[in-house]
Amino acid sequence: MRPRERVQRRSGRAAFVAALALFASASTAGAEAIGEFLVSGASVLAAEVHQSGAASSGISFDASLPVVAAPSVALARAPYLQRVTPNAGVVRWRTTVSTSTRVRWGLAADSLWMTVDVPGSRTEHEVALTGLPAETKIFYSVGSATQTLAGGDADHSFHTPPVAGARRPTRIWVIGDSGMCAASSQGCTDAAAVRSGYFAFAAGQPANLWLLLGDNAYSSGTDAQFTAGLFDVYPTVTRSTPMWLVPGNHEFGTGGSDSPTQSGPYYDSFTLPTAGEAGGVPSGTEAYYSFDWGNVHVLALDSHDTSRSAPANPTTNVCPPGQGGAMYQWACADLAATSADFVIAIWHHPPYSKGSHDSDAESQLTQMRERFLPVMEAYGVDLVLTGHSHSYERSVLLDGHYGLSATYSPALHAVDAGDGDPGGDGAYEKALLGPDPHSGEVSAVVGSSSQISGGALDHPVMEKSLDVLGSMVIDVVGRQLDARFIGVSGNVLDHFRIVKGPVLPVCSNGMDDDGDGRVDLADSGCSSASGDSEVPAIPECRNGIDDDGDGAIDVGGPNPDPGCNLAQMQKEAPQCSDLTDNDGDGATDHPADATCLGAWDDDEATNPPPSSCGLVGIEPLAIGAWMLLRRRRSRPVDTIGAQRHVRLGQSRSRRR
Repeated sequence: MRPRERVQRRSGRAAFVAALALFASASTAGAEAIGEFLVSGASVLAAEVHQSGAASSGISFDASLPVVAAPSVALARAPYLQRVTPNAGVVRWRTTVSTSTRVRWGLAADSLWMTVDVPGSRTEHEVALTGLPAETKIFYSVGSATQTLAGGDADHSFHTPPVAGARRPTRIWVIGDSGMCAASSQGCTDAAAVRSGYFAFAAGQPANLWLLLGDNAYSSGTDAQFTAGLFDVYPTVTRSTPMWLVPGNHEFGTGGSDSPTQSGPYYDSFTLPTAGEAGGVPSGTEAYYSFDWGNVHVLALDSHDTSRSAPANPTTNVCPPGQGGAMYQWACADLAATSADFVIAIWHHPPYSKGSHDSDAESQLTQMRERFLPVMEAYGVDLVLTGHSHSYERSVLLDGHYGLSATYSPALHAVDAGDGDPGGDGAYEKALLGPDPHSGEVSAVVGSSSQISGGALDHPVMEKSLDVLGSMVIDVVGRQLDARFIGVSGNVLDHFRIVKGPVLPVCSNGMDDDGDGRVDLADSGCSSASGDSEVPAIPECRNGIDDDGDGAIDVGGPNPDPGCNLAQMQKEAPQCSDLTDNDGDGATDHPADATCLGAWDDDEATNPPPSSCGLVGIEPLAIGAWMLLRRRRSRPVDTIGAQRHVRLGQSRSRRR
């Protein structure tokens, strides 16, 4: 008999009433899935039963409606942060079943007021966040349109970086060859110990960003090994610390990753800049790239699966136009373009090592030393970080040593043969703040973050060689970089410091010399970050400058603002009728808006009517400050230091 089907509409929603008479024979009922006819809410199911013919005898009806629950959704990979910049970032995660995609974010864990949805259904979730405020803590959650899987708490948050060039205290965590948990239980034990050592050292000051030096998934770079060796080991780090990484040799095993085509598990798992989205010169590939974080520029290379070709005689013929492979030419262009205070280069194969790998004997190591290290030194790179050898090795301050280990001469190649430890021989010093060609670089092998493998550990350029588990923590504060190798107990096993630029004896220079975000004004503490006690106050706060560095411009009103004397109070009242974007959210403040103090709940109209010029009642000093501020904003430099320099008529000739 032909099934009959009716549709009944109730309260504007469709309820499907399916009348099905399906018989495979006179005595056996057929079956039909009707789930596709049902909708969320109340549905009515009706069935009609008929004899197959007028002469048929006997009729029975035995039906059931089994309910199959929707598959449960869980995280296969916890949230992780990619390509975070001052105003944007990418949040990724993986689910066990296909779902819709949603990220909610805001400036408080209990107020995630922005929602970003990605159409469609998937297990691999990738959401780009835009319009983020710089130097701000962002809270977020991930899940689907109907379910939150993680976040909405203090643990799921991250800080956006300052604009490129701004001097702010920055902490970097560095690990290498960390993926052994995918290959052995001992690897899991060792990786966990290194992670615990970092947590113990960092305590309440976690890193702002995280560098991974390759071999992040042993031993073949499969998708499952990335999950087991990276994402399952560090979920509490990935959710709050932006991750930047390079591939090692183990990423390119049977897992199928391929740099020329940017395909396979490595490239599927990560979102890295290709078009200069995070600063630097666009590379056009995720295999190698660069980014800026405040006054630090990081250059990342693929030393295994991308061509390492270079010009003839690369140790002396450095960066001739149009010569060398694509990665070589890009590295030349990128380093030539940066003016960052500190430049760090990362790749996998070390130029110097006598650990589990020998830089005198292996082609990748030799080629990176002979072909790429001259480029780094010609453009003033300060620190080269690599892995591959499962140990910790750290050089003195070097320049010009591109040959075999036996050819090293301290007299020829050591810019400073001391230990670089402020508690020992003293810090390594460079005369210029910014890229300083051939002023020396420190080369460090940080390859013992999930295993140690011994070796001779006797390379002559090395100041320190240790066959111990650990990771590195780098702190950049103003003109000073401190790097520490941290053991599994949180103890410091090596410490070196690089100080750049002359120390200014007079602190009332209007600059943030120690990089703590506050302008130095006649303060004896401004020569030392550790003993810093600047009070960057100007008695008259209506000066058009963000004196305490919290992003709000002091422009007064009838009464001076007491908040501009103390950074921790952050109570500036930037008069909102001045036609400037005081809270830096891209919307012009005008008289109709009373909320311009907070970018997070700001409703400024960006196009006020001409009659609302907003200048009525503002004192002449504030108007002059506003005009000066408008001129200053056209200069893409450190907002505090540069503003003060313009105001005081000083130059920055030593910043190159």
